[in-house]
Amino acid sequence: MARPGKGDGKMASIKTSIRRVALSALLGVAVFGSMTGTAAAGGLGATIEVMMPPNEFIHRFAGKVAVMYLPHKAGNPMLSISHHANGQCAVWLPKVGDPEIDEKLYECLAVIEVANCNGATDINTPAVSARSSGAEQARYARTCSHFDWTGAFSNVREPAMTTEIASAATAPRM
Repeated sequence: MARPGKGDGKMASIKTSIRRVALSALLGVAVFGSMTGTAAAGGLGATIEVMMPPNEFIHRFAGKVAVMYLPHKAGNPMLSISHHANGQCAVWLPKVGDPEIDEKLYECLAVIEVANCNGATDINTPAVSARSSGAEQARYARTCSHFDWTGAFSNVREPAMTTEIASAATAPRM
């Protein structure tokens, strides 16, 4: 029989953390359909890197786009999510100023999520990336940090994006 001690609390905390991450990932993939964001290798303080979709998907969504706030905590691999159905595209984004989120990353995430509503594969989702062919992955080889995506951001956000508030926090700037 094991004696209760200091290690018991740590194990319970680890199990709780694993459950929370698994639940968040499942909700992002199963309910919302698209989840973006991975932290580049390098540990704490590493930059967040996301792969950008091919140009054919970077354009305005044909229907209504609603943008809502998804709070982001440092180290959380889920940065943004989107879902599209019935001519509507719902996008959840962190706001500039959340931990690890600057204007450039925000714009990239917005481009990616609208592109996902336009039919792009969300190659940033680990499960999708794992089952994608090498040829498909090569189409998504451009990264957010290595190019200027300001023009692409302008293309996806004009003119019909609306902003809604999905939490008590302030809405993102889109």
